[in-house]
Amino acid sequence: MLQIAVAPAGAIGAYFGGRLAQAGAGVRFLARGAQLRALQQRLVVQSIAGDFQLEPPAYNVSEDAAAVVHGADFVLFAPKAFDTASVAQALAAHLGPATVVISLQNGIENEAVLAAVLGPQRVAAGAAYIEAEGDAPGHITHRRLGRVIVAEQTEAGTPVPQLDALHALSTRAGFTFERAADSRTLKWSKLVTISALSGWTAAARRKLDAILVDPELRAAFTATLLETATVAAADGAHLDPAQTVAGVLALCAKLGDMGSSLLYDLEHNRRLEVDALNGAVVRRGRALGIATPYNQALLALLGAQQGTVRA
Repeated sequence: MLQIAVAPAGAIGAYFGGRLAQAGAGVRFLARGAQLRALQQRLVVQSIAGDFQLEPPAYNVSEDAAAVVHGADFVLFAPKAFDTASVAQALAAHLGPATVVISLQNGIENEAVLAAVLGPQRVAAGAAYIEAEGDAPGHITHRRLGRVIVAEQTEAGTPVPQLDALHALSTRAGFTFERAADSRTLKWSKLVTISALSGWTAAARRKLDAILVDPELRAAFTATLLETATVAAADGAHLDPAQTVAGVLALCAKLGDMGSSLLYDLEHNRRLEVDALNGAVVRRGRALGIATPYNQALLALLGAQQGTVRA
């Protein structure tokens, strides 16, 4: 039985961790405060893929990082980007020699931070395509998608051990699991989408369908996609900017009134992750000599609200 640690048990981590526990994995959540107290009683998920509830001992939960990650085969690592270093440092001393930490975070810079703290052989890039929100402690609403992609190699270039077992477990858990041969393309491909989707849903305080039917917002949304894809290709991602933009727009047309974590954080007055999203595009564009006015505008508009701009 695979042992899966989830650090921390936010909306994304709790959803995928709960599904993996249903499929028979040994799952342990890292949580604190109200989330810890709620998960000590039960995890409640309302999902387009089927509602479910779990209670301990179907999973374990603790605020003690050592108890959560000891003996884990994989750590699903999903804090906000600005908490990457602090959460990684809490885990570092307790990881086993073969434990692999899979970053399901947004952005392209987290893996380097993790590798510096944990060692590159313990870190693998990943991406989660899902719309899920924590409505209350211990309660998750899963609205759309449910797909995880994991790099086949660690940041040290070595094969990720037990990836076949994780793939089989994820399939039993009922969500899509894919492998990526190139971690740079994996991370940039998602950032192309969310630089525009997260940025403009938050900046306009509108859901995706409302963005796409407004001519001015749709034009800005499309330009942001192309701008980010251009930087991605210049940074070594294996993607064609024009084809990528066409594919993202075709997908977005099917997603309806989708929101974003950035929009939900803004609505709840939580710290925004915009620096790790649009800010990362601005920084890479600047280093590569590529202008990024749309990402710069989103960074300024959203970052200034909470003083998070550093690009």
